[in-house]
Amino acid sequence: MKKMKKLIILIVLLIFVSGCSTLTKIEKENIHTVGVFNTFPEKPTWTVIGVTMFTNDFSYVPNKGYKELLTSRTIKYLKDKGYKVKEISSKNTKLDNDIDLILEIDPREVYPYPHTNGYGFVQRNLLGTLEQPFAYISLYITPILRKNYGMKQNYGFTFGSSTINSKHFEPIKLEVLPEKWNKLSDENQQKFEKILKLNIEKTLEEQLPRLGL
Repeated sequence: MKKMKKLIILIVLLIFVSGCSTLTKIEKENIHTVGVFNTFPEKPTWTVIGVTMFTNDFSYVPNKGYKELLTSRTIKYLKDKGYKVKEISSKNTKLDNDIDLILEIDPREVYPYPHTNGYGFVQRNLLGTLEQPFAYISLYITPILRKNYGMKQNYGFTFGSSTINSKHFEPIKLEVLPEKWNKLSDENQQKFEKILKLNIEKTLEEQLPRLGL
């Protein structure tokens, strides 16, 4: 029984390792059309962490086109590289026959901050000391070869190349975040929106070239 368990673990590890290899030169040469699948939420998070779990305030920032910005900047980058690009709206979307590679952009949390998912704003009170608030974007960018996409969807493994794992924080010049976004002044709301959008653009400018496409 123990030998069987070890064998199963070994098989799973081999599948995972083989799936995480980078794209070969030949594979890259055969990529002409890229499908972009952005799974980010429409609304960024608003996270104010108190001294105890009972003094935390979690909510969301109104949609101001943040997800669309993330998608459009990615598409522009790929088009500038000479690729034909198509947007994939959901995991259930039937892929066009000419799509050679799927570029999946997924949100990730920012440990150890609760209620973080992809992008948003955070401030934490750590043992009575207020930390500086910040805007964040935290993501995975995974290129998946068309032939392996179904396997990734079915089993949760990353196939076809290595995943880019990125976090970027941008400090905010405000001593205390209010409990909710709508309690910010109109002026600060505009400033925060600009900071987050610039953070998205900066992160993509830094990370997309790592794909090697």
